[in-house]
Amino acid sequence: MMNLDEMAPHVAEMVRIVNLIGARGRARDLQVSLPRNLAHWPGMLVLYYTALQPLHDNGSLLAAIDAVIADGRRRGHAVSGALGNTGLPDTETATAIRDSLENLVPNAMARMIPVVSLLLRLLPRETDNAR
Repeated sequence: MMNLDEMAPHVAEMVRIVNLIGARGRARDLQVSLPRNLAHWPGMLVLYYTALQPLHDNGSLLAAIDAVIADGRRRGHAVSGALGNTGLPDTETATAIRDSLENLVPNAMARMIPVVSLLLRLLPRETDNAR
């Protein structure tokens, strides 16, 4: 994964632009790794922007992200009983971990699930070449 300063300026700018797709609030300040991973293929960054920016603009991508968050919370709650009784960290550590996870999960992880699903749908499948 390249750092922004290792990229051609136009590629770094495209990475910054697509990083904002699906982002709102605190997520706008978080650089997710996917755009930096795709910087090796600038054409894919253009496809990412062209296909997904309209879904961000019309709210459907944001709704999908909200659905991922809600579904994850439901499913997590449903299986949480299997955790058993765990030793808890001290209050300061627990607060720091909670703050980190409460930022990371909705602002990066939940955002990337629908984004990656959509990007994969744009790519040809091996069976498409068999025809």
